[in-house]
Amino acid sequence: MLTRPDYLGPLDGYPNRRAVRDVEMGLLPCTPAPTLLEEINSGRARVPKRFQWGKQTILERGYKYAIDAEGRIRIGRAIYTSPDFPQYEHHSQLVNGANVYGAGWLEFDEAARIVAINAMSDHYWPLGVECWGDQFFGYLRYLLEQLGLDTKDIRVKT
Repeated sequence: MLTRPDYLGPLDGYPNRRAVRDVEMGLLPCTPAPTLLEEINSGRARVPKRFQWGKQTILERGYKYAIDAEGRIRIGRAIYTSPDFPQYEHHSQLVNGANVYGAGWLEFDEAARIVAINAMSDHYWPLGVECWGDQFFGYLRYLLEQLGLDTKDIRVKT
């Protein structure tokens, strides 16, 4: 059995609260997203990117993330920015609808370092729990450190 240091959530992970709707909308099944490590090693985990959204110039920093049952952090951009990095509209698509051990957004700075994390995921946020990130942020930090990433300056955004 996989050990999950500093993980305080359900033993089986958090279920996708919108699974039926995801299937009805054709979002699932799908291919799981690449892992954070795969995206860093390939160079596709990019620093913030500017793009036009109507008349606005937007600085895109965020990636959705979900921690799968094997302890892999899967990531995907929310907005389609290039053919080599597909869009993942919902957190559930990152893990093909499976239970997760944490989900939210992470943010990179200009040097491609992770500088912020949060627990914003409508698909997995448990009902009646105000701050569910407290249940898995320690585990997320542990996983990031196992990948050799520095976590001391990462801000937790609520």
